[in-house]
Amino acid sequence: MWRQINKYYSPMVDMLTIGVAAISILYTVNYYGRLPEKIPSHFNFSGEPDAWGGKQTLVVLPAIHVLTVITFFFINYFTVIKQEDPRESLRFVNIPFIQKKGLKKSEAEMVRKHSTRMIALLNLMVSLIFAYIQHGVIQTALGQQEGLGMIVQLLTAFLLFVPFVFLWMIYKGLRENRP
Repeated sequence: MWRQINKYYSPMVDMLTIGVAAISILYTVNYYGRLPEKIPSHFNFSGEPDAWGGKQTLVVLPAIHVLTVITFFFINYFTVIKQEDPRESLRFVNIPFIQKKGLKKSEAEMVRKHSTRMIALLNLMVSLIFAYIQHGVIQTALGQQEGLGMIVQLLTAFLLFVPFVFLWMIYKGLRENRP
């Protein structure tokens, strides 16, 4: 499996993603006993807490975090990387300017390479956002921090920017291969 992934991107990206999720869970377990009964459960756009709930709600975010990381990984591996024919691997990839049926095998392979890298990077970014929010909830509950601040917005903006970069690379690669 890791050998197949290594054809498209470094498996260290997935290891880092899993590591971020694991550290976030360990961090939560470490601080759980020290938390007050009421913790922030929602933040407004400015990153300030605007709803509070019981500390048992802190378990929900890591569960969603892990489920998201696993889902991204399985989508990337089983629907894109593991497929033998690169054209078949694009069955679930929707890129607006591409007529997938007309792609040569080498073009489809280039699209697959960029798509898998994008999914892996997005998975890492989502994992970092989850971990930062979890950290922010805990630190705000302990009175060590005043909400999440603007970091979540910056990470989210970067997360939204990443697909455009990869779409541009795909578009550029296809234009270079065609007369």
